[in-house]
Amino acid sequence: MTGQREVNGLWSIGPLYSRHPATDPRDVFVGGKNPSQAESDFENGIARMGGFWRQPSYVGAYLTAASLLVEQGQARGSFDEIGLPAFYLQRHAAELILKRLLQWCFEIIECRNQIKPGQAIMITNRHRRSLNNEHDLRKILNSLKKAAKLADEKIPPECLAQLVETISSVEASPHWSRYRVDSRSTQKKLWETTEIVIPVASLQTQLDLVASDVLARSLEQECYENELYSTWAGLTSALEGSQ
Repeated sequence: MTGQREVNGLWSIGPLYSRHPATDPRDVFVGGKNPSQAESDFENGIARMGGFWRQPSYVGAYLTAASLLVEQGQARGSFDEIGLPAFYLQRHAAELILKRLLQWCFEIIECRNQIKPGQAIMITNRHRRSLNNEHDLRKILNSLKKAAKLADEKIPPECLAQLVETISSVEASPHWSRYRVDSRSTQKKLWETTEIVIPVASLQTQLDLVASDVLARSLEQECYENELYSTWAGLTSALEGSQ
């Protein structure tokens, strides 16, 4: 779409470049790069991001990375070697999806509080911690459900709860896929005593379906995130009109 460069201390918008749908099918970036720069970066092993239209979508990036890792397992004929990092990328993508929706609910609540300050809706510190500090997917989902109710929105789609249960049924703790030893877990010698089966291929399929059903890829798409966005946009417009 666009690039941005600094000229004489001022920012100017450069030429427009479309992202390549084959290399960025999950909308990690809004815009692409100059074709010659894209070729040069690839040859030099460079990843380039940031700037106008080039801020990465964290959800899209982790979804893409997880998918590519699972594809590598399929190509190699074994998922064992990639199972742990693939699962981590999958569960982190799920966490980011939950927190993205939770943020929308908080934004809606804040708008409603500004419109009707005498009927302020309280967001508990526990629910705020779910956005900033919590990694337990079940707890984050529970906060999302409660925040959606407070925001007067529908509860999240059941497919999201099913994804959380699939992931939570595998991991011994929210940090299990990152660290061999987790001081917060009671299972200190997990790998010495337990064989764990990680359904990385089917989990990736489930994750992709949830992302396509829940996250907005366009304003015209019917999905849960667009419903939240529509409410937020209406409230924001009402606030601007009252000023």
